[in-house]
Amino acid sequence: MTVSAPVVLRVNGEQVLVQGRRQCLVRSKSSPKLWHSVEINDRNESECSCTGWTVRKTCRHARAIREWMLGRAQVTLVEAEDG
Repeated sequence: MTVSAPVVLRVNGEQVLVQGRRQCLVRSKSSPKLWHSVEINDRNESECSCTGWTVRKTCRHARAIREWMLGRAQVTLVEAEDG
């Protein structure tokens, strides 16, 4: 994934702010002012900063990013911002 400017996408219904090659922010649906950090580790697995990930090692934020990486997600461009 090559990104030169911040891009906002909708990935499987999740609003995603792409921050770089290995990091995204995914907006919380329960607290819309909150964004969860999802990072792609060296094994190309997604890890999330949300409570669900901390407790269960799975969450919809990390799942959406993983599905996107595997080419199995529905993705639409929401907006692009000049960097």
